[in-house]
Amino acid sequence: MYMYYKNDAGKIDFRFGGDYPVRVTDIEGLYPLERTFNTVAYADIDGVDTISSSVPGRTVTVGGDIKISNKQFLRDMLKVLDKPGELYMDFGEKKRKLVCRSSHFTPGERNSRYMRFVIVFSSDMPYFYGFDEEKEYIRKREDVASQSFVLPCIVTT
Repeated sequence: MYMYYKNDAGKIDFRFGGDYPVRVTDIEGLYPLERTFNTVAYADIDGVDTISSSVPGRTVTVGGDIKISNKQFLRDMLKVLDKPGELYMDFGEKKRKLVCRSSHFTPGERNSRYMRFVIVFSSDMPYFYGFDEEKEYIRKREDVASQSFVLPCIVTT
């Protein structure tokens, strides 16, 4: 799995394991969210009627380690996290993106090489989008005129 957060200020790569500047050890918030139902109960009628349902915005929490040897990388990372952007996730055959903003960054304890961190990405929409925009056309334009013509003219069959 590979993730990155991208906006006009730059890009942050999140890797799972290995010796990378940002190593992810924990991620939450990728599974389907709980739906809220609004119901009405009527007198003398068993059960309830569901009148609406909604899904709240999505929150993705990423925890891991950041290399502390490169201070400029940490400054650039904080600049990127300061602006809204898109969180891209590559799960191999499935690739998804979430339009979100970094609502919380918490640095944690340090050791000789890494510093623990937690980043919370908040999205107004609960749904993931495809990595690339794909267009499906429902109509196709086809030139069926065999001879050219000039308007105005009369067309008959």
